[in-house]
Amino acid sequence: MTAPLTIERRNAPRYALRLPVTYSADKTTGRGWTIDLSSSGVLFTAEHAVWKSSVVLLNIEWPALLDDIIRLRLSAMGRVARTNGYSVAVCFTRIPSWKTMGRAKST
Repeated sequence: MTAPLTIERRNAPRYALRLPVTYSADKTTGRGWTIDLSSSGVLFTAEHAVWKSSVVLLNIEWPALLDDIIRLRLSAMGRVARTNGYSVAVCFTRIPSWKTMGRAKST
């Protein structure tokens, strides 16, 4: 027996990345972790429930350093496409932008 054929409806490839994220939606702020990320959206875990269709502001801590010394974060705005308890899928409504977070601590 063959496996059922599934059709991929996403326009952009998703990358499994576990990165720290802070979010703000509906007068609620919280922390979580990304599950996967693409150029069009992100799936992340949230410590508080976030409602479908809510506008969300996200800041994702990026693991790479700029010039090997400056920490980066990816800032984005989007709308919640779906939620399953504390797992939230967001479609970006504004092109994400890079922000600097200061120098990394030297080891």
